[in-house]
Amino acid sequence: HSMNMIFAIVISIVTILLLNYCSSRRKAVQKVQLPEPVAVTDSVFIGAEVNDGKHYGTAVINSSLAGYEPKGAYPWECSVCIYIENMTDDRLPVESEFEPLYKTEDKIDSLVNGDLKPVNAIYVGHTLIDGTMLCLWRVRDAEAAYKAITEFSNSEKYLRPFSYVIEHDPQWERTSVLYKGIGLEL
Repeated sequence: HSMNMIFAIVISIVTILLLNYCSSRRKAVQKVQLPEPVAVTDSVFIGAEVNDGKHYGTAVINSSLAGYEPKGAYPWECSVCIYIENMTDDRLPVESEFEPLYKTEDKIDSLVNGDLKPVNAIYVGHTLIDGTMLCLWRVRDAEAAYKAITEFSNSEKYLRPFSYVIEHDPQWERTSVLYKGIGLEL
């Protein structure tokens, strides 16, 4: 467990350094015009069992994104890893743990989306496995999402500790791994 926490901290530090470097370089780079997003109005979520080779868990995935176009409208993947504090022997949350996990996820969802129009993020879903709740969004404006999540992280007003990474993935390659794992194609 401590190795997972150390790994998450290292990933967070590297991400912060990389995003700081990218934002300092951004001034020299012309802004790219993103394709106009297509609204996902009727999200359908499906549940699935997942296995990372060592642990079993569950996933809740937005199946409405299978075949979504234009992917380039949301070129960033935002991954937030929320750490489960009260868990079973299988490293899944006990019943009383769901409320603080979902409240943390909901707060981050509102931050990632912000007040931007069109909507800044599409919620992909989450997995519960090995003492973590990994939440995924596809993001349009990574800088706005990063700033909002960082401010929340620094406020210490969250119910469960978390780490986060926002990575450029315009073809949704990272996100497609999750979909393929449950038998869907993006």
